[in-house]
Amino acid sequence: PADLHRRAHALAGRALVVAASRADTTAAILAAERMDAHTAALAATAGPAPSGQLVGAH
Repeated sequence: PADLHRRAHALAGRALVVAASRADTTAAILAAERMDAHTAALAATAGPAPSGQLVGAH
């Protein structure tokens, strides 16, 4: 499942780029929400982060 979430996150990221280039705010918001959902799902499957590690930092 983690691989599927990573692929879906990447796809949502590409959709976000396209939406932004077309100034489609609604689609951009939806894509960003999907990215957030897949990030959360990945974090849930990964278990707790080691102490001192920043979670969600890119």
